Amino acid sequence: MNELLTRTTYRLTVLSPVHVGTGETLTAHDVAVLNGHLWRFEPDRLFEHLADDRRLLDRYTTQGAQALAAWPEERRRACARYAHPWRAKAPTQVREQVADPLGHPYLPGSSIKGAIRTALLWAACALEADDEERAALRSLVPAGGSPKQAGENLQRRLLGPDPNHDLLRALRVEDSTPAPLTQLRVAEVRVAVREPDNRLTWFVKPGHHEPDPHRASAIWAEVLVPRTTLTLSITLDHDLLTRQAARLGFERRAALLERLALLCNRVAHRLGRGEYEWARACGLNPLVRFYVWLSRDMKQHARQGAIYLWLGWGTGWRSKTVAEALGEEAVAHVRRAFRLGKGPLFPKTRRVVFENGAPAVPLGWVRLVPMSSEQ
Repeated sequence: MNELLTRTTYRLTVLSPVHVGTGETLTAHDVAVLNGHLWRFEPDRLFEHLADDRRLLDRYTTQGAQALAAWPEERRRACARYAHPWRAKAPTQVREQVADPLGHPYLPGSSIKGAIRTALLWAACALEADDEERAALRSLVPAGGSPKQAGENLQRRLLGPDPNHDLLRALRVEDSTPAPLTQLRVAEVRVAVREPDNRLTWFVKPGHHEPDPHRASAIWAEVLVPRTTLTLSITLDHDLLTRQAARLGFERRAALLERLALLCNRVAHRLGRGEYEWARACGLNPLVRFYVWLSRDMKQHARQGAIYLWLGWGTGWRSKTVAEALGEEAVAHVRRAFRLGKGPLFPKTRRVVFENGAPAVPLGWVRLVPMSSEQ
């Protein structure tokens, strides 16, 4: 290392279940509930053991992993990635968590950097820009097209015109260390709906919501559980940052990276406050309690240089966009342009993790505390 680079190692603590997916879905051929445990099997190992048992292979093909109930436990364990105690009904599909070649879950640096990018864009719009600048930024939001590309013009204006001239090239975020498989669980997730009269209902299908959460549709996903701790390093290239800022005329924007922790936390506080108010309005008390606790945790660790991020699947529209940072007019424009939601409340739904059959916590909150820094 040298004086032009600062590499900081962080301890990342999972505060609420986090899912960063591979895009693949585990099916009944990958997972099964057997003898009070949820098993996930490794296909390669499984087919090695099934190769000499044509009858069981045929049953596995038609019945899925449930056919392995006849096997002794030792043989099942030889083919399994994990087996965890299980009380709920058997999931038919499970969203797969990203893992290393040995099957151990981790958090990709790209996901963490993406959350940082969104937080810094939010800060640039809501905290750093004046009213005139925000009006100019609102004009960059398109009136149609793909919602996934709606923020590209805004991002180019604030951080750079293309990937080779982007301020965040100066920020390098490594993948986290892997977590033990004991820290991976399959979570039950349901979608809470805040109705226009502030009643709490639960999503069953489009146009059909139920007050009873147990009648709602369930989504299953592998998650890193709360209190999981990982380590990762973030490097700031001061030389590249200075050169990029000068080349782009973004000297003021470069200060965003120098104040990364402060700005990420101010954004996290605003997001958390909004989630608290949403949950409080519809009486979703477990989420209210979580956000009260999160606010206290932020105050407790702020002196240690902690960074709070909201990332991964299930965190919703507010964690992935910066329209709210540009004001209500921008949100209304985005909703009209991309036909997002109906009625006055937006977004009106939240994904909620269930524990022991009851709503418990949101998805995706993590805390990074610096452990050491090198130059």
